[in-house]
Amino acid sequence: MLKIRVEAGPHRRFNTPMKVRLNGSLPKNGFFVLINEKGERFPVQVFKNDEEIELYWILDNLEAFESKTFSLIREQSPPELSTPLLEAVEDEDNVLLFLGSKMVMKLVCSKEMSKPFIYPLNGPRGDSLTWNGPPDHSHHRSIWTAHGMVNGKNLWLEGSDCGKISVTSILKYSGYVFSEINLKVAWKDSSNKRLVDENRVIRLWNIPDKQWLIDYSTTLIANQGNVLLGDTKEAGMVSIRVRESMEVENGGRIENSWGGVNEAETWGRKANWCDYSGPVNGFWQGIAIFDNPLNPRHPSYWNVRDYGLMTANVFGVTDFNGREDEKGGLLIKSGSEISFHYRIYVHEGDAIEGRVSEKYLDYILPPKTLVTIE
Repeated sequence: MLKIRVEAGPHRRFNTPMKVRLNGSLPKNGFFVLINEKGERFPVQVFKNDEEIELYWILDNLEAFESKTFSLIREQSPPELSTPLLEAVEDEDNVLLFLGSKMVMKLVCSKEMSKPFIYPLNGPRGDSLTWNGPPDHSHHRSIWTAHGMVNGKNLWLEGSDCGKISVTSILKYSGYVFSEINLKVAWKDSSNKRLVDENRVIRLWNIPDKQWLIDYSTTLIANQGNVLLGDTKEAGMVSIRVRESMEVENGGRIENSWGGVNEAETWGRKANWCDYSGPVNGFWQGIAIFDNPLNPRHPSYWNVRDYGLMTANVFGVTDFNGREDEKGGLLIKSGSEISFHYRIYVHEGDAIEGRVSEKYLDYILPPKTLVTIE
């Protein structure tokens, strides 16, 4: 029997995504669950990655310095679980993620749009926390990726003289632990010339309290020659436009990992994470973006505005610093690639009430695991 011991370390862990790599093999047939010392059963997703096996599950609760041991059990028939399926459903050009009968988010991939984007993204109480195409910046598409200077071409703004970012293929995966959407994407200029290719992965973790965690990764591949991502604040490997009621101008709040508050203390600053929260139909809710320490130029600069924009941008160094001796352009040489990884955390309350700093620690310093076979 395979056993997994999980140690919290000096931090409390609550609804934490977990991953364990195993050498060897597991039976191809049957269904797997994890069982703790109390006999409680938890869904697990099993993937084969090259010569390794990867196990994924959600760690429900573990106090600081405590540990738990789980047994991996194979069953012949589908297990009865209290956790509902997180299902990915295609609807024409879109992919919708449902928890039971309720939609969590929709990925819009229509070729009529200038780029793929997530809208809506519903918070813990079922209300969308983002805004698609607000009147002041109609190119702000809820949650998206774009850049305003790709070999000098503008793919940030929208219009006949701007480029487009189009999905060429979609793969989706449903599960009890997470649901995932894999996109292949082509970035083209206004004359339809291909500039760069992209692989994008959006993984929604099945968190019981609906304070969602979304792993958002993008890899840009220079298949068409050198690609220069220029020095501009009009760019973001992940960008969010919060709904109108959450804006600082309407009573909302911006916070970053260093304690900066609102645009005056966060715009153009480097930080490990940034959070935007505010009132939504009578309840305070928020969205945070976590910058992965492995990302280029970590920690990221942030283009974050009182009018509702929050963008992780490592490119706009001249705009942010106001200096000419340091440039933010980033070159991807022909035949090579560059990757960015983020986690989006959707929560109730502000950054303190939502325990954003704790969730960031879970992301970069997850609990330790020890695997044994008995």
